Amino acid sequence: MGASIAKYSVSNTIIHESFMYTTAIAIVASLIPDIDILKYGITTNQHRILSIFHKPIIWLAALILIWFLTILRITPISQATLGIFSAGILSHFILDTIGFSAGISWLWPWSNKNYNLFRSILRPKKIINRIKTYVTHPAGFLDIALSIGLAFYLLH
Repeated sequence: MGASIAKYSVSNTIIHESFMYTTAIAIVASLIPDIDILKYGITTNQHRILSIFHKPIIWLAALILIWFLTILRITPISQATLGIFSAGILSHFILDTIGFSAGISWLWPWSNKNYNLFRSILRPKKIINRIKTYVTHPAGFLDIALSIGLAFYLLH
């Protein structure tokens, strides 16, 4: 979902590159904050709490630096590619805030409080129970509704 939001929020206005390339950039960008799952595992939300990859200010600082280098043409990254990458990162944090996870520390390093729209719930270990929890939770319903809406929008 995050990749779709990233790609189509930016691509219709500034992208003239290939569909596969921009889709790949959007997917990588929307998933890269979860790279810390390799260290902390997928069954807990510890990766959101302990890792710098889930701290928006770290990404903001890095993206501002890369944008600056791109504007000065010091890096070969195009502004369009960087726009999609930035939107992917942002969509990841927004969806983690909307979702039923532990939330995101938007004010870190000033505060360790995690912000989320819906109450954090425990994730069942069995995949079928995770699916049931996802589709019956307001955040899961919102994610599914947004995905269907985006699909209809793209088909027109």
